[in-house]
Amino acid sequence: MEELIQKAKSYAIGAHRRIDQRRKYSFQPYEHHLKSVADILSQAGADEEMIAAAWLHDVVEDTPATFEDVEREFGQSVAELVRELTDVSRLQDGNRSMRKSIDREHTSNVSDRAQQVKLADLIDNCHDICSHDARFGKVYLEEMRELLRVIRDKDSTLYRRAEKLYFKWDQRLSKKSEEGRGEGAREGIGEEGTGEGQSVRKPRLFPAETRQSMLRTLEFIMTGYCARNIARPAKEPGVSLSENQIVSPEAPLSLVVNELTYFDTCYVRTDGRITHQIRRSDFNSPIAKMWLFGIIIVYERSITELIRMHWAGDSWTSHMSKGRLEKALEFQQERLRRGEVTELLDCLQLSDKFDVIMSNDEHLERYGFSTKAAMKRVVKELGALRNALAHAQDLTDDHWPQIVRISERIVEITGMIPKRGE
Repeated sequence: MEELIQKAKSYAIGAHRRIDQRRKYSFQPYEHHLKSVADILSQAGADEEMIAAAWLHDVVEDTPATFEDVEREFGQSVAELVRELTDVSRLQDGNRSMRKSIDREHTSNVSDRAQQVKLADLIDNCHDICSHDARFGKVYLEEMRELLRVIRDKDSTLYRRAEKLYFKWDQRLSKKSEEGRGEGAREGIGEEGTGEGQSVRKPRLFPAETRQSMLRTLEFIMTGYCARNIARPAKEPGVSLSENQIVSPEAPLSLVVNELTYFDTCYVRTDGRITHQIRRSDFNSPIAKMWLFGIIIVYERSITELIRMHWAGDSWTSHMSKGRLEKALEFQQERLRRGEVTELLDCLQLSDKFDVIMSNDEHLERYGFSTKAAMKRVVKELGALRNALAHAQDLTDDHWPQIVRISERIVEITGMIPKRGE
């Protein structure tokens, strides 16, 4: 194996392992997907930089690494491939269908080499998704179909392999569907068609009653904490900036978090010129920590209310271990001894409440998790972030994926799309 590929492999595996990222359905370490994509490219005769980019193609979107980190480690050529392979849509661009349209337009304009890496990614994802989740598989196939239409080299080995895989799974899932398409002639993917990418109908994160009680507080959190609250003065940078690095002083912190996922620095533009900057370290400011802690408090409270609504009395106790229940009872007795009126439910740890939620598959799905193992992992991360905030510890890059996820949650819950501002 060439030195560049080995270096990219080690870097990517380390980055994804540090956040314990796993495949959604198999729960395998994420490196299994990266290896599959790299192997598909290697078998197709791709060059070293393309294979290195295959290992690195999700490192900016999913881990604390930024584009600047990749360029420092692997040079401009590999970094440019990673940029081309990274989705350009943001939360503020709308729903899934709208964002996929933006990303598809981006893919249509990238280099042929990047498109070949994208094909390898499609091939591995298609098999993984369609073999595990028929409902979402139908959505993914529609998105795959539209994406294949913008690939320029329709004679390449990888294109033909992706097209064949598309037809295979389209036929399989159509047979399972009550609204099967029948035996009509297949339309070529390379031809213009009328199919529109669907958006995924996810169950609401919380029941309507709980959701409404949360909205007022969350909307304040969404609009009351802005870029100007944590930004530091800065000079106009001497290099050209991506528009995705620039926000207004009133931009919500959820948008700032989104931009800092990709770049080392987010810049604030006031009256047409750059006046301030924000880096990840600025989220150690008291205001940013208050913002994060506020989200976690509301989120935890919603879980408490969900348990209270769906488990009468203390019936939820049957879903807890004897040891954890005894701990909660001890805590309740101590609070009662101090004259505090409290329910046993309010004496549970955050992880205990999630254990109750996980006992019901419907609630597990409502919270957006495919497996209990996936939920446990996120609960562990959320608890680590909560403890760091509660004990006034510095937030580090290791906390960043947790910050990104909790920031995205507030957008999902409120339905408020963060605006970049003027």
